[in-house]
Amino acid sequence: MYAYKRLLVALDLTAMDDTLVRYTAFLAKNINADAIYFLHVSPSLELPDDIGAEYRDVIAPVDETLEHSIKDMLDRYFDYDCTIEVEAQEGNPGENILKWIKVKNIDLVIVGRKQEMKGTGALGSRLSRIAPCSILFVPENFEAKLEDITVSSDYSKHSAIALEEAYDLAKSSSAKLHLVHVTHVPPGYHKTGKSYEEFGKIMVENARKDADKFLKKYLPDYQDKVNVLIKLDDDKSPADKLYDASKELNADLMIVGSKGRTALASLLLGSVADKLAGYTRTLPLLVVKDKKENLSFFEALLKL
Repeated sequence: MYAYKRLLVALDLTAMDDTLVRYTAFLAKNINADAIYFLHVSPSLELPDDIGAEYRDVIAPVDETLEHSIKDMLDRYFDYDCTIEVEAQEGNPGENILKWIKVKNIDLVIVGRKQEMKGTGALGSRLSRIAPCSILFVPENFEAKLEDITVSSDYSKHSAIALEEAYDLAKSSSAKLHLVHVTHVPPGYHKTGKSYEEFGKIMVENARKDADKFLKKYLPDYQDKVNVLIKLDDDKSPADKLYDASKELNADLMIVGSKGRTALASLLLGSVADKLAGYTRTLPLLVVKDKKENLSFFEALLKL
């Protein structure tokens, strides 16, 4: 497992921050985080000239005021002993967060996923595509708990990394772990003389055997510790089947690996992870990336 020891939480000074801080405080205990950085970036932190001039003796610099407000929120939820830093900066939010990922050697970025609250979610989507480390999306007002975790798997290398992360997190939180795989009926099934339903059963059974081989390879002691769920994809859209399976299992967290055989393909997202990141707004989603594989390519991007 690639341990998540250094976390970065992206705040936007809305009600979403309360959920993020509360969830991060809960998660930090389960993963034994070493350091957590709370960062807010605003295009401008300057007060209008007339207000600044009139109240300069009583108004603190905006960045100090924001940092103090964030620290007050942390005091309400944090009783976990680790390094905590709070920073309010001026600039481009995406660019500043990406720089902090490098400077602070971040393992996991935590961002909000809004549904009713104002906000486009564009920052989180951008970060999920180009950040070198894993990223966790937390929906607004989500209760901080871990009882059931689903991990999406296509039995690839990146699925194995996601599985190992999910397994360790399930152990540390005593959560149930469910592996979900989506299979499909090949286009030429009718040439076998079997119906769609008959061949679908064959594909599901074959996928279940592959799941057993996959688990034995990467989790030798998985017996009775991982529930396997195979879903049949009837519309070539596995992302919605994965999401539906997670809801069916009452999952508290979905985990999916980014996909690719090159640094670029891994740094960016596979189509399934990208779609899940785009519409999973009622369930936390952890997109697992191989930080070691991505880091050198990411550093090259920052120099462009």
